[in-house]
Amino acid sequence: MGRHLLGPWFQRLWDCATRGCAGKRRLLFLLVALFSGPNVFSAPSTATTLSNFDHSLALKSDGTVVAWGNGGSGVLGAASYLSSSIAPVAVSVVSNVVSVAAGRDHSLVLKDDGTVWAWGSSQYGQLGTGRFNISSYVPVQVPGLTDVVAISAGDMFSAAVTADGSVWTWGRNKWGSLTYGMLGNTGPDSATPSKVSGVSGVKAVAASQAFMLALKTDGTVWAWGRNNRGQLGNGVDPTTTPPIGAPAPVLNLTGVTAISASFEFSMALKSDGTVWVWGDDYYGQLGNGLPVIVSGVNYIGINSVPKPITSLSGVKAISAGLFNAAAIKSDGTVWTWGVNSSGQLGLGTTAQPPIPINQVPGLSNMVSIAFGRSFVVAGKSDGSVWSWGKNSSFGALGNSSTTDSAVPVQVLGTNAVGFLSLLGGTTPSQPDCLFGWAELNFPGFFFPPAAASQSTGPYYYRYYAQTAAYLALVGDRVLYLGPASGNTVLDLGVASALYASAGCR
Repeated sequence: MGRHLLGPWFQRLWDCATRGCAGKRRLLFLLVALFSGPNVFSAPSTATTLSNFDHSLALKSDGTVVAWGNGGSGVLGAASYLSSSIAPVAVSVVSNVVSVAAGRDHSLVLKDDGTVWAWGSSQYGQLGTGRFNISSYVPVQVPGLTDVVAISAGDMFSAAVTADGSVWTWGRNKWGSLTYGMLGNTGPDSATPSKVSGVSGVKAVAASQAFMLALKTDGTVWAWGRNNRGQLGNGVDPTTTPPIGAPAPVLNLTGVTAISASFEFSMALKSDGTVWVWGDDYYGQLGNGLPVIVSGVNYIGINSVPKPITSLSGVKAISAGLFNAAAIKSDGTVWTWGVNSSGQLGLGTTAQPPIPINQVPGLSNMVSIAFGRSFVVAGKSDGSVWSWGKNSSFGALGNSSTTDSAVPVQVLGTNAVGFLSLLGGTTPSQPDCLFGWAELNFPGFFFPPAAASQSTGPYYYRYYAQTAAYLALVGDRVLYLGPASGNTVLDLGVASALYASAGCR
């Protein structure tokens, strides 16, 4: 093999990795413990960090936003117009963002000063700027809105909640989604925010195709707009004409902590970890199997009263897609159900599974999720972002590809450099993540922290001058060499097994 650049020490590292290490020292158990502790990264904020429709928005911990996917109408918000992007690009203008919302052809963000900014199409006034049919590919502030605490973007309309618990809506008003003009299927659109009457004490909203959900501070849910598939959850037969409703309570729901609204069905998460669903079930999106005739409603695939998904428990996050849904359990696993024609259930196949609800293999420590039209994006506690399902020609999965994926793939970093991290910057490589974790948790052994990793020949390593120690990855072995081991090479284990325990993937 020849002599290595860094001399005999690295020859010993190679020999140790390929032939086994001798002379295990008493400190070994301490070093092994280093790699078996908890993940040191904190979970992202409880605000909306991921949102998607045909494009995706991701909020980073530094208050900046990136976007990828279909850029029609300028929804990506880049410094110059992009019709699409198969990898994340930085959203221009806005900073100090605390929440994001992606609509069909427009985007919203909420800043920490309580203002709302919008970009994309304003065909129906959904940007809230007072003008129709004037789009903007860069974010513009929505005038007249202050003290906002929550936002949501629907099909072609927008909604916001202010600190006093009131709801404001603007954009397209088809089927009464804005709550005025409800005598037919089209009411007056609005290019400026207007306060919704008949509902108060709200802390969160979920906008959909043509209806709205509102979560109140008392844990109840209210709904209004189109009700053709029972999605308002008010028990009314949706075959009535017109199938619309003013703000009213959703039946049988208390103790709700989160809501999600899709094309024609709704979801709620309760404080006990149960998931409740109602509305259209034609594609099995209510999570209880293939559509059935629900007692009391003579319409196949409809449930106009919320019911629990009996096979799900311990849930901490939910998201409703077009004809699909997803949930994250308290153990960090992801579960999906509904249509699987593009692999959007993440099961490694496009075949419809025989069991309604299934765990997505290979995902752990997940904290946030958003179901788009036919694809999913999900955030992990280490800040990485994963996606699966229909990629389309505009690159909805954000992995610099246009090929669909029935298994999760990692979203790339801005402009396809590295991997995206919601914790800021890009997710470090696995060795860098592992070495960085060691430096943070055991500075006495690895000090001062190395500026960067180095490589030579088959080695990937960091050298710590003050402690005269090496930490190296050779093949699939993690090795330590330094005074603490009596300058004897210690084999700390198989790297692929240590990545998970150190929070690296």
